[in-house]
Amino acid sequence: MKKFKFEFEKILDFRTNKENKLREQLATATKRYIYEKNKLDKLLEMKSDTLKSLNRNKLQKINILQMMEYYRYLNYLDDNISSQWEIVKRSEMEVSKRRAELISARIDRKVIENLKEKKFVEYKHLIQKIEEVTLEDMVNFSTSKQLGVK
Repeated sequence: MKKFKFEFEKILDFRTNKENKLREQLATATKRYIYEKNKLDKLLEMKSDTLKSLNRNKLQKINILQMMEYYRYLNYLDDNISSQWEIVKRSEMEVSKRRAELISARIDRKVIENLKEKKFVEYKHLIQKIEEVTLEDMVNFSTSKQLGVK
């Protein structure tokens, strides 16, 4: 009897490779999201530190020029924070998109994989039936030979 050969093995390989590539793309998108989120967190922390410093210096009666510098810097940080929020949102959407693509690819691969398992079970049943018939023929031949039937 021939060895089991799944007729859609190339399709299964293709879908497995596609899933692996999408998994890598998701990992890259997730790393980028984390990087951008950390940048945003640092900007927010810088703004918080600047506000604390401004409030401390207000108590020490800083001059107007120094206060204007603080507010210019705070406006600069606010602009950067707004831009970074947009970047974080886009990278988060990219992660969601990549995750959905990976889930779809995983489902596609599983469909073919389940078909392969089903075909392998059918193959094993067929082999078992052939072995049973062969064994039965051998027993019948042996019995007929013992009885002298030709």
